[in-house]
Amino acid sequence: MTDFQYKINRLRQCESICYTICLKLLQNEQQAAKAAEWLLKRLFTDEQFWKTSEAARDRYIFRIASNAYLNQTQMRSFMKTS
Repeated sequence: MTDFQYKINRLRQCESICYTICLKLLQNEQQAAKAAEWLLKRLFTDEQFWKTSEAARDRYIFRIASNAYLNQTQMRSFMKTS
């Protein structure tokens, strides 16, 4: 199995947790689906994700998703006040 195929297979196993986290943060199914897709693409290229132990990956995914959500929320808030 190639490295590419290995990563795809592992990310397929993470799809559910990615979507669940995004849905909890966004409270909107369509936005959550788009955010989960972004998150999976982000994880594909994230070397630290691949070095993270199996037991810690869900927590790592949550941290990445939360940071992206907070950054987006802060940017929207800034844009409204500028």
